[in-house]
Amino acid sequence: MLAPPLIGSLCFGVLIVAAQLPPSATLSDDDRAQICATLDQLKKLLPAAPHRNPVTNEIARTWPAGKQWPEAIEWLDKVGSLKSGLDPSRDSIFIELRGSRESAAIMEAVRDATPPVLRGTPAFQVPEGDLIPESLAYGPKTKQFY
Repeated sequence: MLAPPLIGSLCFGVLIVAAQLPPSATLSDDDRAQICATLDQLKKLLPAAPHRNPVTNEIARTWPAGKQWPEAIEWLDKVGSLKSGLDPSRDSIFIELRGSRESAAIMEAVRDATPPVLRGTPAFQVPEGDLIPESLAYGPKTKQFY
């Protein structure tokens, strides 16, 4: 027989995984206008962007600023479908989505599409979890990364 605290932990774990999206905030007219202006600028960049990944990710990151969760999930799904290796699970702006069914499904798809490289050796680690590098170069003469 399972001990009562263990049963409670198991039930709580199931609730976390099955959690629904948090309720979206009601935006003031000013907040809605600011978010829409930012999104309009980003969406104009999208068709001509050499890489859609960072722009799409930035659009996904804009929605949580106004706590608009269904829209954030919609754009996170678009980020995941690009299969670019961007892992939004480490981005603190999405923390309120952690544990929701929708977020869990997207994060699982991202991990499945971009499995970890198990044969590599880390050269260095950048502490910012939400950093999106645009490029990386190595100078063999100086033996430095740029």
